[in-house]
Order: sequence, then C-alpha cells, then structure tokens
Amino acid sequence: MKPVAWLIAALLPLAGGAAASARLELQPQPAGAQVELCFTGEDTPLRYELIVELHGPGGVARTRQAGEARGDGCPVITRLGAAPGSLIEARLSWQRQGQAQPAIERRLQLQLGTEVSRGTPGYRVSGNSSGVCCRAARRCWNSAGSWISTS
Repeated sequence: MKPVAWLIAALLPLAGGAAASARLELQPQPAGAQVELCFTGEDTPLRYELIVELHGPGGVARTRQAGEARGDGCPVITRLGAAPGSLIEARLSWQRQGQAQPAIERRLQLQLGTEVSRGTPGYRVSGNSSGVCCRAARRCWNSAGSWISTS
C-alpha cells in the first residue's frame, strides 16, 4: 500500500467515514403541502431539529420535531393542511458527530385557486362560492381564507 493511501485509510475512521447529506423538501399537495426530510450516507447517529412554520389566514402555526436518525432514510414525511395562499417555511438544523452542519431552509408559497380534478381532495369549487375544498373534512376555504362547511 502506498504511504498516501495508508494515511487516508488510517484517517478515514477518525473523520467518520463518508460524508452525510440531508435533503429537505416542501412539495405542494391538494389542500396543503408535504414535508420530507431524508438523510443519506451515514452509519453514526445524526441529531436533527426541524421547525416548520405555516403562515395562513388564521395566523401562524409552528411545529418542531427533533430526534436522531441513523443510516439512509427519511425520519420525517408528513402532510400539512393549509389554505391556498399560505406560506410554509421549514428550517433544518442538524449535527454529525456533535459538529453542526450547514442549516437547510425551504419556503413554499401555496397558490390561490389551483385547479385539480373534482374527484381529488382540494378541488376548486365552482359557481357562486369560490374556494378550495377538503372533501374528507367536508369543508372549504372561501376566497377570504375562512373555513365554510359543505355538508
């Protein structure tokens, strides 16, 4: 083995092996969004804190989730219900072997009046009441951003 290769092989365990990476995504969904946090390339535990803020017509909602993740995987995959026009902000703080890694921030502005098929939750209401419906909840957001019943 060449001296350089030997030195790299000797120092690699001290560096924790392959570098870990984090992926944070916000994807629009009918009547809200999906938040997905995934880690890859690490066998030692990673500590994380995910803060999600939803700025909607009713004010601001904030959630926090923290924990440890090990190996490849997605410790957070969740859907958020949100009114059209809402702003969703997510911030991931994480550590690898006790060392802070660069924070990841994402923002998603939900569009007003997104057209989807009538059979899909989140379909646009036609006629006199404009808004977006959540079929399962039998409620809609009207154009002013308030909940109305559809039963």
